[in-house]
Amino acid sequence: MADQETTRLCVWITKCHFGDIVANVVQALSSHGRLMFRELVLFTKLKPRAIRAALLVLTQHGLLWHSVSGEEEMYELNIDGCLIRLRFGKFLVITGQLFGDEGVSIVQAILDNGRMRYLDLLTALPLIDRASCQKITRKLIQGRFIQSTSEYFNKSHVDRVAEMEQVLIAGDTATKNSALASAKRLAEKKLGAEQLVREKEEEIQSMALKSLETSKSSKGKEKAKTIDDTIWFCVNYAKFNILIRNGMIEAAVRARFNESAAAVMKAILSGTEGSQSSLAELRSEAIGSHSILEELQEEDDLLVGLARKSSKGSSNATSLREYLAFLSAADSASPKGKSNAFLSTSSASGSGSGKVQVEFYAIYRQMKLAVLDGYVRERWDIWALRIVRILLSMGKMEEKQLSKVAMIAPNDVRPLISVLSSASIINLHEVPKGKDFMPRRTFYFWDVDLKKVNAVMLSTLTKTMANILERKAAESERNPMLRTLLETRERTDVAEDETLLSAGDKKLLERWEEKMMKLAALEARVEEAIFILRDLPLEDW
Repeated sequence: MADQETTRLCVWITKCHFGDIVANVVQALSSHGRLMFRELVLFTKLKPRAIRAALLVLTQHGLLWHSVSGEEEMYELNIDGCLIRLRFGKFLVITGQLFGDEGVSIVQAILDNGRMRYLDLLTALPLIDRASCQKITRKLIQGRFIQSTSEYFNKSHVDRVAEMEQVLIAGDTATKNSALASAKRLAEKKLGAEQLVREKEEEIQSMALKSLETSKSSKGKEKAKTIDDTIWFCVNYAKFNILIRNGMIEAAVRARFNESAAAVMKAILSGTEGSQSSLAELRSEAIGSHSILEELQEEDDLLVGLARKSSKGSSNATSLREYLAFLSAADSASPKGKSNAFLSTSSASGSGSGKVQVEFYAIYRQMKLAVLDGYVRERWDIWALRIVRILLSMGKMEEKQLSKVAMIAPNDVRPLISVLSSASIINLHEVPKGKDFMPRRTFYFWDVDLKKVNAVMLSTLTKTMANILERKAAESERNPMLRTLLETRERTDVAEDETLLSAGDKKLLERWEEKMMKLAALEARVEEAIFILRDLPLEDW
């Protein structure tokens, strides 16, 4: 069950991708949680045949989880799978940069169909040569951009773990294990079930990769196997999320330092990309200077980004040490300076001469704080942002103390605190001196609860994203003349020769395209903030 704004966003996403009937089913599942089929008929007011078709579509695209309660089958919406469809455009852009137009066609076909077998993929892409399609598909599988899947994933991860836990407990009951009822024993069973489920998931997802392993022919030569036609393929969202995260880190380095520093960070992330399996990793694996130099592009000149009187005797190898030094904050001994570093060095000297690691959690914190700064600044101006920053850096403070530290008059601090408190950005804590809880004998402290702030900002941004999708749909549908004109432009004769359109029609289309471009830019900004707040994990956020 999701909150109201998340439900609204999921409904608009599915409405844009699948239509009104599927969106109606999604609204019922998101609002009420797990439902049986007869409950779906009751809440959606649709015919059973239409509901069955909608459930089939959602299952095909991995947006629906199935579970059994007694003799009834239950249906549950995969909310994360629904929200991630906002990034499909970025997935295709990344694929185009790595594999070209043919790779984009393959990934787009799988995204459009949810999951596909290789023969179905060949049928859906008749314009791509069979040998070229097989070559690019093999690269996508080897790079883990697409992976194998099965009906095992039609159940939620929680249900899979619960079923495995019951199997382990039933095994102990059969062997009459006396330690079954202890809390410690049950916790061990739960951890064991999670491990077994994780291994099962990895085994299924790596089936396609194992099928591509080379085999030796009768002459002793290695022969590449063909792609198994019985395996179902789907897009590996985790891989694309990692690449999106890496691009955001590179952009953050570019904004803070310069283009050459961003090239160094890109080389480090590229060198450690093979070991990056999820966004929950604390830091990357260590990488040495020699490996970083190998990952740099030929056009990357590190000397350009450094202010030197003379470049004699300097090279990328010598300049790289300086970049690693300030990216790891080697010149800053303060805890705040170290917490803002992008890298950490494994050398004892701290000079940047040894191997370095990307500190993902420290970067996540910087990104989330940047979103918070922009959120507060845009809504309540710079003075409110000053108060929030002081509370984040110094902890709980009284109103008088906060006024002195922020150098803001008490009469100006009080309304700012009231506004921030009503928006759930800051919280009030009461500490009484005695047992009577009298206001005169009570201290009132203000602080920032980061988890609560993250939830508030995420709810606001989710609402904004739903508003954007609704506005885009309204701009295309509320004007009947524009709707007819858009249908006319899709005709083959008009697409080949736009002179068939009148001057007034062209002007109307230009205004509509300008609005769509502005909304698309705003949508990209909001989606990036949602990705930072929702998908980048931190313990205290």
